[in-house]
Order: sequence, then C-alpha cells, then structure tokens
Amino acid sequence: GNQIMYLVADAIASRIGFHLEDNRQTAYVIMYLTACVLQVVLDILYMAKTSYKEMVGLGVRTDAGTLIETLKMYEEIFESYAMQRSIGQHLYSYVWPSTFLIPFLFEPLGIVVLPSIIQRRLVISKDWVVGRTAEKSMDFFAPMDLSRYGDVLLNVILGVLFAFLPPGLLSAVFCTMCCSHIYIMIYDHWRTLRAVREFNFSGNTMHAAAQ
Repeated sequence: GNQIMYLVADAIASRIGFHLEDNRQTAYVIMYLTACVLQVVLDILYMAKTSYKEMVGLGVRTDAGTLIETLKMYEEIFESYAMQRSIGQHLYSYVWPSTFLIPFLFEPLGIVVLPSIIQRRLVISKDWVVGRTAEKSMDFFAPMDLSRYGDVLLNVILGVLFAFLPPGLLSAVFCTMCCSHIYIMIYDHWRTLRAVREFNFSGNTMHAAAQ
C-alpha cells in the first residue's frame, strides 16, 4: 500500500512541472505524508469501531461499573480505559515492528544489495563487458531523494498519538522509535557515502517544510 502511495505521489509531483528538484521533492513528501496520515486515521477509526463492538458483545464495563454499551457520548466511550487500552495495543502492534523497523530493514536489500548482486551476475556472464564499461555497469541506479523526511515525520506523528492513550506503552514506543531512527541515521549516512552516485539539493525547502 505504501509503495503505491510512493509511486502515485512521485508521479503527481513530477507532472506539476516544478523548475527545481527541491520543490518537486517537497511536494512529493507532503503528498505522501498526508496520504499516510489519512490512512492511519482511517485505520484507527475502523479499529476503534471494531473494538467497541467486540467489547459490547463481551459485556465490558468501565471503571465505574457501567456497561460500555450504555455510554452515549463518543468522548465517554473513548475515555473509558478498556477502549483506550484496546486502541493502544492495536496501535502499538501497528507501529512496532511493522512501521518503525521492517520497511527500513528491507529498504537496503531492495535498492542496494539485490540490484548489486544482479548487476554483478550480469557483468560476470558477459565476457565482453570489461574495464570502464564493467565499472559503469556496477554503478548505483537508485537516486538519493528526500522521502526520509516523510518517513521520520510519520514515525513521530504515530509516537505522539500515544500521548492520548494510557501511558503504559509510551516508554516502549519512544524507545523503539529512538532505536529505529538511530538505525536510519546510520544507514542513510552509509548510503550517502557508499551507495549513491551523486545528488545536489540547492536549498532548504524540504527542511523548512518539515519544520
């Protein structure tokens, strides 16, 4: 799903006709992040509705002993501990490791390791590919982009959502997010130095938009 949003946002940003790559990347990240946040909000609403129906079927009560199905106001239903705990547990399973870690573990495999192996095999299989031609064939094709701003902002937004839920999962969420971002920083540093041919972003448009 996220890959489709990546492609659609990138296609729309490319068709707008920006003169600078920085502006195109900024529009791309804003559209991608907006789509991801909307998806998360819809997931939470659907998850809350499903959890509520399940609790009604089980006869769950609030701390005051009131059946949760007798609550009429949305605020009362959301503030009940049973509902907040259910949303918190489902949201935690959504962010860790599915959002905070797994995509970033597979990213280097898909854009660096696997293409490098395929390129190496192709060069070895062609006897006439030698010298400078072989070196150029082993070049990295994945360009550097600014989509990491969107990834990090999405993680932060998901982490902030836990501030509205019981604090039992808050420390675990921020610890896992911190570990994930340390890995992202190390990976991006390595990729910038070792796995990208070249790139040039002339301004801080994306940084200002992210702020």
